[in-house]
Amino acid sequence: MAYVRVGLSPDGGSSLWLARGLTPQLLAEILLTGNRIPATRLQQLGVVNQICGTGQVLEQALRWAETLAAGPAFAMAHIKGLVNSAFRNDLESQLDAERAAFLDCLYHSQCGEGIAAFLAKRRPDFVGKS
Repeated sequence: MAYVRVGLSPDGGSSLWLARGLTPQLLAEILLTGNRIPATRLQQLGVVNQICGTGQVLEQALRWAETLAAGPAFAMAHIKGLVNSAFRNDLESQLDAERAAFLDCLYHSQCGEGIAAFLAKRRPDFVGKS
């Protein structure tokens, strides 16, 4: 984000997308100075989930993908929708969206599997439960 170094302001929606993951102070620092922010600092600030060792990015990404693929896809789709709506909804609207998503998930077979697994003290098997 070194636009400022050549007398330009950001473009391509970068200020909007960065604002969704950064505090206003960090966003201003990045956009106003054009300086690089080390990955370790971004992780400390909660912007970066993990830092991978050299040559380990693909391995860690595949592990993450396997974890997500084994999860309850129906609930995860609702969660992604709630995350996105949280940026535009007021509290009442978000609570309504959460209630609707919760009830939708509650009566889905994946929730039944999750509760059964919890009660049986085993890992849930969400794959194939659609």
